[in-house]
Amino acid sequence: LLHEALERFGAPASASPALQAVVRGGGAEAVLAASLLARLQARDAVDTLIKALDDPSSVARREVSK
Repeated sequence: LLHEALERFGAPASASPALQAVVRGGGAEAVLAASLLARLQARDAVDTLIKALDDPSSVARREVSK
């Protein structure tokens, strides 16, 4: 339910640092965090997202490339 709510309504811009930490940590939550950061158009997260996409073992990268 929480996942659906976040996907539907997003997160506040102030959540960017916490979402970036989740992306860097990897795991299943990294996919949702990366998606939310993209939806927020969080400029401060660009480097974090690029690094995640550059990592061939990144969960977020595998999800995007499907």
